Amino acid sequence: MTKILYTAKSADGQPVAAFIDAATVAEAKQKLDESGLQDVVFLQAPHTAALSQEIIPDDPQQQKEYAALRARIQEKPGLATAVQIVARRFRNFLLVLSTLFVFAIWSRNPYIAVAALVGLAAPFVLLLWNRRHLDRYKSLLRANAWGEWNQVKRLAAQLRSAPGLSQSLQFDLDVRLAQIQARDGDIAGAVSSLEKWRDADAKAPGLFESRIASVHSAGADYPGYIRMMERAAELSQNDPSRLVDVALANARFGSAAKAQAALALVDTSLLPPVAGSFLTWIEGLLHLRSGAHDAAIDSLRESVAAFRQRALKSPAGWVAFALAAAHCALAEVRSGKAAQAKQTLDGLTHIVSVHADPSLLCMLRSELPELFPAT
Repeated sequence: MTKILYTAKSADGQPVAAFIDAATVAEAKQKLDESGLQDVVFLQAPHTAALSQEIIPDDPQQQKEYAALRARIQEKPGLATAVQIVARRFRNFLLVLSTLFVFAIWSRNPYIAVAALVGLAAPFVLLLWNRRHLDRYKSLLRANAWGEWNQVKRLAAQLRSAPGLSQSLQFDLDVRLAQIQARDGDIAGAVSSLEKWRDADAKAPGLFESRIASVHSAGADYPGYIRMMERAAELSQNDPSRLVDVALANARFGSAAKAQAALALVDTSLLPPVAGSFLTWIEGLLHLRSGAHDAAIDSLRESVAAFRQRALKSPAGWVAFALAAAHCALAEVRSGKAAQAKQTLDGLTHIVSVHADPSLLCMLRSELPELFPAT
């Protein structure tokens, strides 16, 4: 069982944010429907929740408050929200020290006052100290998006040396290094380097296979990419997020019919909000493949707009944003909208050049040579 974060509305219309114990989002949705909650939105896929390693309070009231703050982080990530979480978590401790500080001022005892101030500052100093790892990881994601592979390796080495590094982050770093190895032509070696993680995802079936799929994709082995995404979905018992991965893989490199078949199995009410941008990307890709360029533009522009909002919050979404924009630009230029295509790709051409598959890059060079000159 995993604690999955969700938001909803109660029977009287009040907003709710909480965790629910469930093995799958389908099971969670059934429990919440039976409880009378409405407009349920899951903010985590089960595999994400299982590997988060966050400490969720046992006290019902504290858990409720923590869930509300975690939901706020999803909506508005940043230092201000993190400070709120720390203040909530240590509020009793901070209240005692605040009282002690007032007493020290009243009694004119500078030693107690200084000690109280140090104690008050300690949780927030620790937050800033720990956030340096987050900032370094964001720098790694930026370097990865821009294809600065030596910088990715350097930052990964720095992060590895940090004490208390979570298992999920260690796995992620190994995957990113394996992707670089696959790009250099050694897919077999890259996959082999991750074998030690095969049994580490017992709480998240299919996670290992989905990350292996990304290594195959980085090495331009697209049949392997599709195969591993399909295996990940199978192991996860067709988790909706995994089915979206299968649909996207097939829409980009495989069978349009298989992409549509995967989408037909997806209950969109069980997906986290970010999945919407992927669904419209897939829809646009399928229209693009069939030659329905105007329909493709409508879907892809919606996807690009959603990805752009996500990219403003984190570099984690930069590559997907750039690739969706590239597909949108192709649809636009094929509909005689070259000016709009150039605007769509503004600031993204380098990322596209780094991460686009050879076929997509060839089409872009043919139809937008001023943006993608032949090398």
